[in-house]
Amino acid sequence: MLNILPINRNVSLDRGIEGMGKGLVLLKARNAQSDCSYYFHIFLRNGRKPPFDVAISPYSNNIEYISFFIQDETIKAASRMPDICLMPESVLLSSPCFSIDRTGIDLSQEFDTLLCGGNLVVLATGVSEPVTGYRLSEKDYVLIGGSSRVAGLLFAGISEREMATLIESEVISR
Repeated sequence: MLNILPINRNVSLDRGIEGMGKGLVLLKARNAQSDCSYYFHIFLRNGRKPPFDVAISPYSNNIEYISFFIQDETIKAASRMPDICLMPESVLLSSPCFSIDRTGIDLSQEFDTLLCGGNLVVLATGVSEPVTGYRLSEKDYVLIGGSSRVAGLLFAGISEREMATLIESEVISR
């Protein structure tokens, strides 16, 4: 359903970890230079909160932004990183399902949010095979799993300020 094309390019998405109140944090990666007026979307929903949203330029197939809400849940501490193969390339995403009349793909998916040695990982629940991380920026990756499905997000090297935001929003234990 999803076409994955690794590509060498110098585009960097800006990441943000935004506390929005007790038990609510927005994780986002956004292309600050985007001039798109509309996007194709991959929505990964669980029915309880806004979806994991991947917005794709219909003109270039670049990822323009990714957003994920941590809502009324706790980030789990993990002693080791999931099996992720980090690639130096970025990725272009497309689908024959996208059209001017169908700008979104809706899929059901639960996610686990893990803190592994200073890295924040959002990973599709039940993923047992290795996933591939494609570069969004110097430290951030979109995760692609088997069957060419979006499997999550990796924010590597969480800063002290970002960690403080997670603690203040009470989505992580001290």
